[in-house]
Amino acid sequence: KIAGNIKSSIDSVLQGTEKMREKDFNFRIKIQTQDELGFLGESFNLMAEKIQDFTYQLSNEKERYRILF
Repeated sequence: KIAGNIKSSIDSVLQGTEKMREKDFNFRIKIQTQDELGFLGESFNLMAEKIQDFTYQLSNEKERYRILF
C-alpha cells in the first residue's frame, strides 16, 4: 500500500510535468498525503498557478502593446 501511494504520487508529478511541457498550465495534483510527497504536490500546484498567472499577464500585456502600436 505504501509503495502504491508513493508510485501514485510520483506518477501525478510526472503527469503534471508532461502537461506543463505541453504548455497546459491548468493541471493540478490531487494532494493525498501530508508528508514530503504531499508537500511536493502543493509546491507543484503553486508553481503551476504562478506560471499560469504570469502567462495570462504576459498575454494581456502583449495584446495591450499590439493595440497601442
